[in-house]
Amino acid sequence: KQKKAEGTIFFYCIADSKKDKKIAINLSEEAVQLIPAKEILPGKYVVKTTWKADNQNYYNEQPVTVN
Repeated sequence: KQKKAEGTIFFYCIADSKKDKKIAINLSEEAVQLIPAKEILPGKYVVKTTWKADNQNYYNEQPVTVN
């Protein structure tokens, strides 16, 4: 929790690139990232998260459906 993380969260919509959305990581004191639902249009996405903490690079991909 006390480590600083920097990076991006990329909502990649395979079907419609107009729905793609890149968000900078901005963690709360509790190490939580909140993304308001109104910022992401409904659809199927691959969420690609890239971040760096303590000079270590990280990457994660997860399929997500937004209704």
